[in-house]
Amino acid sequence: RLAALVRELMAKDPRERPLLENVVWQLRAIRNDVLRRGVNAPLSVLVVDDDRYGAQLMAMYVKHAAPDAEVAVANNAKQALELVRKRPPHIMVLDLIMPEMGGIELFMYLRGERIAEQCNIVAVSIDADPGDVELLYELGVAQFIPKNSDLQEQLKLSVREYVRCLESGESAWATRPPRRSVSNEIG
Repeated sequence: RLAALVRELMAKDPRERPLLENVVWQLRAIRNDVLRRGVNAPLSVLVVDDDRYGAQLMAMYVKHAAPDAEVAVANNAKQALELVRKRPPHIMVLDLIMPEMGGIELFMYLRGERIAEQCNIVAVSIDADPGDVELLYELGVAQFIPKNSDLQEQLKLSVREYVRCLESGESAWATRPPRRSVSNEIG
């Protein structure tokens, strides 16, 4: 993962290089993965969504993908902060649209206060345009999954991939910048 990051930093076109803050989060994620490798703590996941039914569904999807995972649910940002302060999860599934404090604000607060640096944030939302998604990646979100008919399958795939990486000793997925275009990937 470090080699991939260095390749991104060396891109000819400066616009294709990741922002400094994104680089910092990726380096911290790499460091934290290395530090956690010897620890056999079960996978912990926090689902944050103000829709209780939706939160329970996402928790069920996570549990289906990783039966041994410890899954907690918070129905607002305040509950999420309390849980994260006690024990930061490996993964946080975070709805972006919530009353009082939205998911983006919670995410920025957690990162700004350095409360959950090693936590991989999976943002979910029913309403995010491509510009919003690109901004999320630039801020350090590990993945974005739209809340649509593919949510169940995409969330399960993401959690399974994370577990597979941990079990194989690979660095778990972390901040992945958005794809720029097909032509940039080929060239």
